[in-house]
Amino acid sequence: MTKQTKQVVILRGVPGAGKSTLAQQIIVDAQVKGEKAVAFSSDDYFTTPAGEYRFDSTQLPEAHASCFRRFLDFLQEETGIAIIDNTNTLVFEMSPYILAAQAYSFKIQIIRLVCNPSVAAARTFRGATPQMVQKMNDRMETLPSFYPPEETRLTG
Repeated sequence: MTKQTKQVVILRGVPGAGKSTLAQQIIVDAQVKGEKAVAFSSDDYFTTPAGEYRFDSTQLPEAHASCFRRFLDFLQEETGIAIIDNTNTLVFEMSPYILAAQAYSFKIQIIRLVCNPSVAAARTFRGATPQMVQKMNDRMETLPSFYPPEETRLTG
């Protein structure tokens, strides 16, 4: 691994847009180059050791806190690529990640995955209904001009 690699990739998009798929591809690409890449997702909190997903909306604040703590641990002790694999539809959801990345001198890349909400709802295995996905899509905020520029990728 190149010691200079210090990058945070923040993925944005509705459930089923392809965030986790892209995160896994970034990890594979990094491994081919001999670099370390780790994905951080609040969904990990709801995944059992056997790999079963058990979402509980009452636990969502703790899931996001757990994700952020693991991310901070990575920034403090690692070089490599940290991938934030959450919906990040609202600016405040990604702001702590951006501030922490800046504090630890990590380069920041923001990628928004744009997908037709009905296609995304059909692809997600997280239990989001088409109405939920549409609502998340409708609330996607534009980033402030002082944030790193956002790259947009169409996924369906």
